[in-house]
Amino acid sequence: MPRDGTCSVCDKPFTGDVVWIECSDCSQAFHASKCAGISEATIKSKGQAYCDAWRCPTCRRWRLRAASAESKEPGSEADMQDVRIWMKAINDKLDKLVLLKETVESINDAVQYLSEKYDEILKKPEQNERDVKDLKRRLEKVEMRDREVAEVQAEVDNLEWRSRRLNLEFHGIQETEDENLLEAVNAMAIKHLFPPLAESDVVAIHRLPPRKDKTPVVICRFAKQADRDFWWKNRN
Repeated sequence: MPRDGTCSVCDKPFTGDVVWIECSDCSQAFHASKCAGISEATIKSKGQAYCDAWRCPTCRRWRLRAASAESKEPGSEADMQDVRIWMKAINDKLDKLVLLKETVESINDAVQYLSEKYDEILKKPEQNERDVKDLKRRLEKVEMRDREVAEVQAEVDNLEWRSRRLNLEFHGIQETEDENLLEAVNAMAIKHLFPPLAESDVVAIHRLPPRKDKTPVVICRFAKQADRDFWWKNRN
C-alpha cells in the first residue's frame, strides 16, 4: 500500500483488492486504467520487474522534454522504459542463475561425497569376502592336516598292535646275575609240560625296567603267532 494511501490523480483511497501501480521516479501511486494510463491486465501480465521500473505519464513527459530532440525520436522513451524493464528482468534472472550455480556446485559436492562413501561401503563386503575365503582355505588345510595326523596315528597304532600281538609277558621270574632269560622261560616250559623254545622261536627277550619292590617283568617276542597263542592259552 502506498505511503499516503490515495491515488495521485483521482485522490481516492486504495481500498479492497483495487489494482494500483507506483512510479519508480516520483514514487506516487495511481489506480490502474485511467489514472495510471495502463490497464489492470497489463500490470498483472508484465510482472513485478515491469512494475518496479514503471514511470507515470508525467515523469515520462518530463524525461522526454529533458532529453535532446536529436538523440530522441517520438516514442523512444517508452521503448527505453521497456528496455530498462527487460534489462532489470535479465539481471534478476542472472542473479538467480548465479545462486543456482552455487546450489548445483553444492549438490555436486554432496553427490561426490556420497559416491565416495558408497564406494567405501562396497569395498567392505569385498574385503570381508576375501577374509572369509582366506579363513576357509586355512580351515581346509587344518582339516587336511588333522586327517593326515589321524591316518598316521592309525598306522602307528596298527604297527604297535602288530608288534605287540607277538609279545608275551612273564611274571615272577627271579632276576639273577648273568642270567639267560631264554633258559629261564624254558624252565617254566618244562614245569608246565610245554615244548621248549629254540632260539629261532624267539625274536627278542628282555626285562622291563624294575619297579619298586617288584620283580622286573620279562617280555618275550615270539617269531610265530601260533607259538605265542599256545603259551597264552595254556598259561594257567
